[in-house]
Amino acid sequence: MAKELKTQSARASEEAARWVVRKESGNYDPETAAAFEAWYQASPQHAHAYDALASTWKKLEGVSQTSLARQRKANLLSKVTLGACLLLGGASLFLHGFEQRGVVSSGVEITRINLPDGSVAILDVQTRIKLVFKEDQRQVRLESGRALFEVRSKEPGSAAFFVATKQATATALGTRYEVGYAGDLTSISVYEHAVKVACTRCVSHSDEIVRQGDAAKISNTSLTVTSGAPHSHEGDTPAWTRGLRTFDDVAAPEAIEVLGQYTHRLIIMASAKVKSARVSGVVNAQKPAAALKLLLAEQDVHVLELPGVIVVY
Repeated sequence: MAKELKTQSARASEEAARWVVRKESGNYDPETAAAFEAWYQASPQHAHAYDALASTWKKLEGVSQTSLARQRKANLLSKVTLGACLLLGGASLFLHGFEQRGVVSSGVEITRINLPDGSVAILDVQTRIKLVFKEDQRQVRLESGRALFEVRSKEPGSAAFFVATKQATATALGTRYEVGYAGDLTSISVYEHAVKVACTRCVSHSDEIVRQGDAAKISNTSLTVTSGAPHSHEGDTPAWTRGLRTFDDVAAPEAIEVLGQYTHRLIIMASAKVKSARVSGVVNAQKPAAALKLLLAEQDVHVLELPGVIVVY
């Protein structure tokens, strides 16, 4: 009996959310209004679920259909652009001496790319790289985000493979390593062999060899190497390449912002409880709704998935 009531409550909440979104969209003719009124009057549970969600939705001033349409259009453009880049990247593997210059953006998906020289790049979400591959150059410029590089061994007479950001260059010495770039900081972690790191903006600097298990942080003024990074065994890969994210006592809105990078859908916080909550846990960020349910399991809130929207209320 209790399970049946819980199922009915969940169904009422989902139907209520759909009615809120439908009314806010502006596509609400007399026939639809009549259908809503019939549904609303059919059960006190319907009325309660709708009134509660409509109240919190009003506090957010709703979500307009125009905003959703713009987001869908932007997401579609991103997918088309990424698809074109991946096709170009794949085709170049079969063309020796082919000069490739192009930009690849991962969008909301962790993306694996076969580079023209046979190396592999795994891009985290919201990552953007620029490729410059020709006979005498193997360069990846990391413009945002982070990526793991599995570098093909350098053949005699071939160009060195290196990744560049605004602050640094990281030249592979037969290696597998991660480079992250955000604003004024570049971070590097080495998973196999070694990387030669240079701070390109430091007034006085010398190159540093960062070895397996070590990490480096480069700002506009300094280069610091730290020994004993968490992933120190050959064959290890960072958890983010599998979509795993760790949250350790962070504000729920901060976690929601991170998870929002993994989906085209809007995530709406329609509860004051969510805004003040703190969360901890390891989740699969590639399934943001399920991740939110796990992180917020101890909070008196609900997570509802709708077309184009995830509502936390």
